[in-house]
Amino acid sequence: MTLPGRIRLKEAAAQIGVHPETLRKWAHQGMVPFWEVGRGRYMEFDPHEVEALDKTFRRDLPMPPTQ
Repeated sequence: MTLPGRIRLKEAAAQIGVHPETLRKWAHQGMVPFWEVGRGRYMEFDPHEVEALDKTFRRDLPMPPTQ
């Protein structure tokens, strides 16, 4: 059971369009805070932190040309 205000790994990854294993790796590298629950079997994230991570990456991408 996910605690209120948190989302599971799969949902968090889908929110920002990456594979769950990619988000897991980033979390273990300290790029986004997370909680381990269920004896470490599950990862939960604050959706606002996931969104902030996504905005950081999107800001670093080049802007598409305008016509």
